[in-house]
Amino acid sequence: RYTINFPYHDDYMSILDFVNTCASGQDTFRNFTLLFAQYNEHRILLTKLFSLIYHLLFGELNFVHLTLLGNISLILLIYMIFKDHVRLKQPILYLIPLGVLIFSYRYSELTFCAMASIQNLWVLTLAFLAIFFAFSEQKNNLLYSLLAATLAAFTSGNGMLVFPVIIALYLLTKKMSK
Repeated sequence: RYTINFPYHDDYMSILDFVNTCASGQDTFRNFTLLFAQYNEHRILLTKLFSLIYHLLFGELNFVHLTLLGNISLILLIYMIFKDHVRLKQPILYLIPLGVLIFSYRYSELTFCAMASIQNLWVLTLAFLAIFFAFSEQKNNLLYSLLAATLAAFTSGNGMLVFPVIIALYLLTKKMSK
């Protein structure tokens, strides 16, 4: 309702130019390397993947749908936090301030721009997922944690901070358990 199917700011170079280059079908290896190419100070792999997959599936780009895809990450983030909260048997009322903070309009520009919403909102969800898997008791949790952390690092520049956070938390929890 509040966003339109039109590229906004970074959407031109990050999404339109990338998809147009890949759609030309000239060089498959070059298109693959463009997925990991630097965009300003970031590598926006997830933005490029979502845009390319959307274009391959529907033959067009709809910036409203891409923006919604970016904002879905907030719902996934709240869901993961809720599930962990229930697992820890904490009162649900503790989640109200978190919901207010996550769904606030403080970063409204992100919620209405396709590239910014995918890049900046998914990195939060992937970082939380990496930390969640790093400390879960599930089988293959380290593999899933490294996969989510790697995706976070290739989604936004600040995603690289997930690796030292996981290491620091692991060392702290290991030291406290002794």
